[in-house]
Amino acid sequence: MIKNGGGIMGWGLVNKKVAFTPTEASGSYTQFAIAKSSECLPVDKDMSFDHAAMSFVNPLTAMAMLDLAEK
Repeated sequence: MIKNGGGIMGWGLVNKKVAFTPTEASGSYTQFAIAKSSECLPVDKDMSFDHAAMSFVNPLTAMAMLDLAEK
């Protein structure tokens, strides 16, 4: 059974594949995880787990590299 903590953002993510930012307490190598809906990004159901995982990290890394190169 899928549950959510409430709120329109949470219900909008039920039964969807999402990428999220893990916390130190939960990690992300688990079958189930608890995450804030504001920290989840819905991804296409056909997207691989590798690409979904990179959807948060790669853009931020690229932005940081461009910022350092600019300085």
